[in-house]
Amino acid sequence: MGPSIPGSIGAVVALLLVLAVEGSSLPPSQVHSVLRLQRLLGYPSALAHIDSNATQGLDLCGIPPSPVFNLSCNSSAGSFSSTIVSIQILGNATSLSRDFSMETLGNLLSALPELEILGLVHLGLWGSIPPKLDHLQSLRVLDLSENSISGALPDRLRALSRLEILQLKDNRLNGTLPGWIGELRSLRELDLSNNAITGKLPKSLFSSRRNRLERLVVSHNDFSGNLPDWSSDSLLVYFNAGANHIGPAFPKFGYGGLLQSLLLGQNDITGGIPRDAAARLGGVRTMDLSYNELHGMPPAALFRLGHIETLALNGNQFLGVLPYNLSLSPSLALLDLSSNFFTGRVPASFLGSGGSVVVRFGKNCFATRVQQQYTRSHCDAAARKRAAASAAGASTPDSHDLAIIAGIVGGGIALVGAVAVFLCVLLRCLRQQKDDKPVQYAASSCADTASIGVPSDLLSNARYLSQSIRLGVHSTSHNRVFSVPELEEATANFSLENLIGEGQHGKVFKGKLHDGTVAAVKCLTLDSRQDMRQLKIHVELLVKIRHRHLVGYIGYSLDNVIDGATQCRKLYLVSEYIDNGTLRNHLSKAEGREVLSWSQRLAAAIGAGRGIQYLHTGVVPGIFNNDVNITNVLMDQNCVAKFTDFGIGKHARTSCDFDAKVYVQKTPAHIDLDHHRRKLASDKTDVYNFGFILLEILLGKPPTIEDSKSSVHPKVRELEMLQTEHVPRYEVVDPAIIGNCVAESLTTVLEIAAKCLSEEPSSRPSMEDVLWNLQYAAQVQDRVSGECSEELPYVSPPRSRFNRQAIRTSGITNRKNESGPEFLR
Repeated sequence: MGPSIPGSIGAVVALLLVLAVEGSSLPPSQVHSVLRLQRLLGYPSALAHIDSNATQGLDLCGIPPSPVFNLSCNSSAGSFSSTIVSIQILGNATSLSRDFSMETLGNLLSALPELEILGLVHLGLWGSIPPKLDHLQSLRVLDLSENSISGALPDRLRALSRLEILQLKDNRLNGTLPGWIGELRSLRELDLSNNAITGKLPKSLFSSRRNRLERLVVSHNDFSGNLPDWSSDSLLVYFNAGANHIGPAFPKFGYGGLLQSLLLGQNDITGGIPRDAAARLGGVRTMDLSYNELHGMPPAALFRLGHIETLALNGNQFLGVLPYNLSLSPSLALLDLSSNFFTGRVPASFLGSGGSVVVRFGKNCFATRVQQQYTRSHCDAAARKRAAASAAGASTPDSHDLAIIAGIVGGGIALVGAVAVFLCVLLRCLRQQKDDKPVQYAASSCADTASIGVPSDLLSNARYLSQSIRLGVHSTSHNRVFSVPELEEATANFSLENLIGEGQHGKVFKGKLHDGTVAAVKCLTLDSRQDMRQLKIHVELLVKIRHRHLVGYIGYSLDNVIDGATQCRKLYLVSEYIDNGTLRNHLSKAEGREVLSWSQRLAAAIGAGRGIQYLHTGVVPGIFNNDVNITNVLMDQNCVAKFTDFGIGKHARTSCDFDAKVYVQKTPAHIDLDHHRRKLASDKTDVYNFGFILLEILLGKPPTIEDSKSSVHPKVRELEMLQTEHVPRYEVVDPAIIGNCVAESLTTVLEIAAKCLSEEPSSRPSMEDVLWNLQYAAQVQDRVSGECSEELPYVSPPRSRFNRQAIRTSGITNRKNESGPEFLR
């Protein structure tokens, strides 16, 4: 007898359920590809939750997103099958397997043909860009940032016609930028910053007829030559080409463009700013032309741009007298004209803005005692030099005439010239092959694992997704304004159980946000007299800053508080949570931690220094006078140093009615240097305080500050001992590093620390020079001891422009002999 009708229906339903469950899984080839990718990357911690030994029941599509890993799937229309459409991994740059190769990586990725979003960030990938990426025809977002990828951009990438976002920053790419990069029709965002790409920027990047490019970042490369004429139909909103060799001509922009941010600082642009520049740049909000060779007088209309908020013209050669009645745009928040050659009266708008705009005009020759000014003769000499240069230029044939003359003369001696050029080039190539040395890189031991964020609707907005990865947020906007009740709930009403730190500027609490993100909440008390508009602009700038060696802010909250008869404001800064202690904690075994080796100490100092340098030069406007001390250098789980509490010290008080002097007494004397810092200026203050960090990594303990209230600069007992012949260094240096610290490496650090602590600010090095010397010290140490520190480029011995002073080296020697370099013993 056959089965009953109801029984048959039940069997069919059960069968369909089984098919649905089985069909919802990924194709075996894709599962195997992910498992092989896990092995190829050396089983990074980001993929630790994937069971590589699982033979069945492995639901890759069901893995919830985390700050360092996200894998998403889509179901095919009309079927139960799924396919991987997104893979994002943030690694630690140390875990690659021994048999890793870009070719193998490309083969694995090509097995995921429906991939739309690929992010392999900070994984230590090396070699050229993986082959077969052009097989991923659905790819919309490609992020291979913060690796060691080298070579030029391969032509095969031009096949990615759907690509919207391409992120290749912080690699070792070289060669020239191909013209086809601007012909990717769907491209909206391109970031190639911090590489070594040369040549000119292709004209195709600046025309909407070729692409939909809105954001272009090529800063910190070796681009040169003039920028192409800017098409009036360009869709570019953000353009950052700072720290290159672009010039000498001022860029020619089209009328009616959409540009809002123009960052061209630290280039080779010369001459004056064209009179029509303001009309062509009417929509710009941020303009950075600092540290070029611009001269003459900036057009007055530039100061009145309708939407301008930040205008940086500092570090140029502008000279002359600004109109006393010079008007400023109502939207302007920061104007920087410092380090030029302006003379005469200070415009009334600079002094009478009522705090609505910050104007920096120091290091000019204005007739005022406000801000630091040079004597009039200083600027007059610059004017005479400029006039002489202009006269010399006027008597010289222009470039068109020179071209004609050169063509005539060149045609008459073509054969002889060709032979001579051929011989010169041949000799030069032979000499270059003999003399040039390849760039060398130290091995990597530990690296940054800052969070990446993956919103739930990751496929609905590829642009937002890529920004979340870069900015290091987890399901949270990177510039979020919190309410006070939200933060009270996150910290259990700021309970003492969640108190994790108390510093000079406020208390820090551990909190858990609504989306599950664990964060640190710092509570600061502000002076009620501060201008709220300026404060908000400053805080929003801080919250947007992202760097691998800076603790990132997630958001903030401002609140008015009435404490008795006193009214003040509270600022709550929400930042990423790092729970592995400070650099000071890692210099002793007091808390059961392993003491850092000399190489690890150097890596930590370099990391913190990079973060501080970024605050000085990588942000417009630069952020100076930070609270630089060793307790503000945090160490993450991978021994990566991150500088925190930046940009807030000058705005904070201890409480509404609390005497700051009483509070300072609670701070240990070895880090209470505030009364010595007040008279120090700009970046030199941070460099000075960074010298104490370097001393502490040498000593393994806080340096002893001798009381010298009559002087701005305290005396450091151990520094004087290290510089005298009467005390051997091994009696002063941390015993934990004696025996494995190369003498030349230690001496380099000691010398740069002493320079940082120079009494005269002009004698102190820049952070760039400090980093150069620290990298040299790390390179010397790694080459001999075999210890690996954070990835560092090969550098030559410390820069000659640094003027290193000889410091007595009692207790060690730098002599080289057959037994190798001398170690400190």
